Amino acid sequence: MLDMGFEPQIRRVVRAMPPTTARHTLLFSATFPDAIQRLAREFLRPYVWIGVGRVGSTVDGIEQRIVRAAPDKRKKLQLVVAALGERRGRTLVFVEKKRTATWVKKRLVGDHGVQAEDIHGDRSQSQREAALRRFRAGECRVLVATDVAARGLDIPAVAHVVNMDLPVSAD
Repeated sequence: MLDMGFEPQIRRVVRAMPPTTARHTLLFSATFPDAIQRLAREFLRPYVWIGVGRVGSTVDGIEQRIVRAAPDKRKKLQLVVAALGERRGRTLVFVEKKRTATWVKKRLVGDHGVQAEDIHGDRSQSQREAALRRFRAGECRVLVATDVAARGLDIPAVAHVVNMDLPVSAD
C-alpha cells in the first residue's frame, strides 16, 4: 500500500496508534524496495527485516521470458494467443487499463474461442469474485486483470502470467 500512493493515509493511521512501546507492528510484503524500507523504519520500532528466499529471485520452477512487443495492443494480443498455444493450463494476463482488460477478454472469447474473464475496478465485487471462482475452477482458461488483482492472488496451476503492459513506476 505504501508504494501505491497510500503513504499519507498510513501515516495518519500510525499517528493515531498507541506509541511503539505499547504495541507490536508487523509489515509483510512480497517485495520490499529500498524506498519502502526507509518508510518502514519510521513506522516500526525496532525495525527488523526478515527475508525468505533470495531477494529479487524466482522459484527454480519458474521460467521468465521477455518478449519485445510493439506498443499496439492488437499485436500484443497476437503474442498472448501464441503463448496460449504453447502450453495447456490457465493464464493470467495483466494489463494497465480497465478498458484494455475488457477489450482483451472480448477478443479472446469472440475472435479466438478462448474462455476468458476480466476483473478490474469497473466490475462489482461480486462480478470479480465470480470471475475468480470460474478461473480457479478451470471453467475459464484466461483471467485478464488490472492491478486490482496484482497482489494477493493464490491460484494453483497457472501456466502463464503475462504482463501485456509494462508496470508503471514512479521511480
